[in-house]
Amino acid sequence: MKTISLFIKMNIKRQLAYKKNLFGEFILSSSYYLIQFIFIDQISSLSEGIGGYKNEDFHLIFLVFILLGVAISIFTHSIEEFFNKVASGRIEPYLVKPISIWVLILFGWSKPLNIIMFVFLAFFALSFSSLPMVTKDAIQWAEFIVSIICMFIINLSFFIIFNFFTFISHRKMPVDYFHEMIYELSIVPVNFFPHGLVKYFLFALPMAFSASLPVSFFLGRNDWNIGYLIISTVFFMLGTLFFYRWGIRKFNGLGG
Repeated sequence: MKTISLFIKMNIKRQLAYKKNLFGEFILSSSYYLIQFIFIDQISSLSEGIGGYKNEDFHLIFLVFILLGVAISIFTHSIEEFFNKVASGRIEPYLVKPISIWVLILFGWSKPLNIIMFVFLAFFALSFSSLPMVTKDAIQWAEFIVSIICMFIINLSFFIIFNFFTFISHRKMPVDYFHEMIYELSIVPVNFFPHGLVKYFLFALPMAFSASLPVSFFLGRNDWNIGYLIISTVFFMLGTLFFYRWGIRKFNGLGG
C-alpha cells in the first residue's frame, strides 16, 4: 500500500506540473461528454418504449457508460505507458525490487486527478438527467454493483492482455482504439442485441456490454444469470495471468 500511495502522489504531481494540459483535457473531455449526453437524450426520447426501456433508463446506461469509462481511464493510461516503455526499451530502470510489476503496470503512470472529472460528470448527470426510481431490492442493487466491478476488471484485463501482444509483434498495437470501438457498443441496451450474439460476446467481448449489462441487472430486464458474468471475469483474469507469464519470457527481445 505504501508503494501504491507513493505512485499516486507522484502521478498527482506529474499531472499538476502540466496544468494547461490538465485543464485543456478537462475542458475537451467535459465538452465531449456533454455533447454526447445531449445527443443520447434526444435519441432516447424518440425511442422511448422500445424494448421496454424508458428515457430515464437510457440516462442511467449513459451515466454508467461515462463514469465507468472515466474510472477505467485512470489506469489504462498507466498500462499504455508501461507497454510503450517496454516496446521502446526504456522499462529497465523502473523494474526495481520490491516493486511488483502489477503495481507498476496499474499505478506507475496512472492519472489519479481524473477522479475530478468523475465527480464533475457524476454531479452533472445526477443534477440534469432523470434516472429510474431507486426503489430496487437488495438483490438488484447487489447484482448492479457486482456487475460494475466485474466490468471494470474485464476492461482492464482486456487492455493488459492485448498490450502483451507487443511481445509478439515487437511494435505498439492500437489497443486503446480497439477498446474504444468495443466499449462504445455498451451504450446500446443489451436487450437490443440478438440473444445468440449476447451469448457469444458475454465470454468473447463482454466489454461491449460494460454499461448496458449492469443496468439491465438493476432494472430486472436481463435473461442472463450474473454467474455468467462472474465466470467471464475469472476467465479474463486467468487470461491476463497466462499472457503475463507467457509474454514476460519474450521481454529480452524488445527494445533492442
